[in-house]
Amino acid sequence: MTQAALAAAVRGSGPRIVAALAARFRDLDLAEDAFADACARAADLWPQQGIPANPAAWLYRVIRSLCSSDLALAKNTRAGGAGASIA
Repeated sequence: MTQAALAAAVRGSGPRIVAALAARFRDLDLAEDAFADACARAADLWPQQGIPANPAAWLYRVIRSLCSSDLALAKNTRAGGAGASIA
């Protein structure tokens, strides 16, 4: 049942979720990678925690969080990181 719910969410909302987040973050590759990661998390978590009331919204929130984290990490890396030392 969990796989069916995930498949339905991916088929029904996947393209819209990726498009919305690609537009928000201006990075299609980032949105697609985060979508794949969120689907993997769903496949791991939903059997244990149950299927969320709104699977598409769950995917959107997880993908948005992953994109934000990835962008923050990239920004921090470009800025030399928090632990960078000056030699």
